[in-house]
Order: sequence, then C-alpha cells, then structure tokens
Amino acid sequence: MKNVFLTRGVQTVSIVIPRNFAPVEKTAAEELTDYLKKSLDVTLPTALEGTETGKCIYVGKTNYAERVGVVGTHKEHWLIH
Repeated sequence: MKNVFLTRGVQTVSIVIPRNFAPVEKTAAEELTDYLKKSLDVTLPTALEGTETGKCIYVGKTNYAERVGVVGTHKEHWLIH
C-alpha cells in the first residue's frame, strides 16, 4: 500500500471528529476515510479531538474549527481552510 501520509514510518495525518460528535459527523469521517482509501489507497485513522497528533483533517464542529473561525453557518457544506 502506498502511503503519502507517512513520514519515516510514522502516521502524520488523522481525521479528527469532536469528542461529542453527532452521528452525521461520524458518518462524514467514515465516508472521507472510504473515499481516501479508494482514491489514494491510504487508510487514515480517526481520532477524537484532543487525542490527535500530527497533521489533521477536522470534520464537524470541532473546538479547533471554532478557534480559527471556520465554523460554518449552513446545515451541510464543505469548508477548506
């Protein structure tokens, strides 16, 4: 398996969801994992916010998203920051 998300054998990217995630946020993280596996042949781990290390892809209304001002106002949307 090729893995562009490894540096010296250490996982450097994880998908992060809020500690008190809504079911839709967990589903979104699972779908992202599935699409990355299909398109890049990589499987990224999912972590709860506060346990993540390295680079992260945040999904949902995380504290990080609020802190950097990227929490959206629409019910469903994508935001890349």
